[in-house]
Amino acid sequence: MRNAVFSQITARTPGMWSGLALLAAATLAGFACNSSTSSADSSDPEMSTFSDSPFSFGLLSDVQYADKETVGKRRYRDGLVNLKNCVEDFRTKDLRFVVHCGDIIDGRGKVEDSRTDLIEVLDAFSGLTCSVHHVIGNHCLEVPREELEQRLNLKQNYYSFSQGRWRFINVDSMAFSVCGLAESDPAYQKAKEWLDQHKTKAYPSAREWNGGLGSVQREWLKSELALADSAQQHVVVFSHHPVLAESSTAGHLLWDHKEVLAILDESHAFTAWINGHDHAGGFAERNGRSFLTMPAIVNADPADNAYATVDVFADRMEIHGVGDVESRTIRVAAD
Repeated sequence: MRNAVFSQITARTPGMWSGLALLAAATLAGFACNSSTSSADSSDPEMSTFSDSPFSFGLLSDVQYADKETVGKRRYRDGLVNLKNCVEDFRTKDLRFVVHCGDIIDGRGKVEDSRTDLIEVLDAFSGLTCSVHHVIGNHCLEVPREELEQRLNLKQNYYSFSQGRWRFINVDSMAFSVCGLAESDPAYQKAKEWLDQHKTKAYPSAREWNGGLGSVQREWLKSELALADSAQQHVVVFSHHPVLAESSTAGHLLWDHKEVLAILDESHAFTAWINGHDHAGGFAERNGRSFLTMPAIVNADPADNAYATVDVFADRMEIHGVGDVESRTIRVAAD
């Protein structure tokens, strides 16, 4: 399994800061997002030479570590303990990659403290011998976005990669949000206007700690699904936010969940949406497709933990849960 080829299809290339710029950014009151986009490169050698050989990957969400006391069910320091135990277990397995579905830290108010927590978590992740794909969550943005993307090794904030007949899409569910932005930023003002207009009972997810894909990323997602449809691939989308209320709660959903669901419903390739954000976890099916909310590592007792190993076959994914994560099989819909 080690010699299979990974392909990367990029969608957005943010500028990378120099070390001096990163230090300067820490003094700013707000942080701006780079919203530039570029076309995806569809030239992919795996597209025409599929392999149905099984492979495995690791899955976890919401480490949400912070060097501070437990609050309610959130055991902030145990988040790092649980991650280290998870990494130790993952190292014993033949994993192609690992995906973390967002909120790598919780944040401690000051950028320098949140940065310290982020460095500690990334040090724990560095024990893995396979690649790690990080999804951006709302708490992640306690560190300036461009610094965050650099530290998470994100050349794009949303992108896809293929493994044989499977295409994995990492979306940025905080691309359209007020988090991590200065109030003077036009992107903040646009998101705040949407938020103010939708703070009604009809939009229970219209909260500052949620966000959406936005129109540009939705169009990109549509094109990625079209490519997968034409290539007869199966698609798994990784997000921080859920898109289906039945797999979580209405208060945790993407701002633009209705528009995103409509896009997913049009795709034959779409197989599963996997997210974090709602720490309790959840699962639902819609039109034969699966929607999985991963329970949070930060809430788990270290004696139990909360992560999974996923074995991927031509027609299904077998999720082997640990602790708070339930084991289940996600099958490719027959349509």
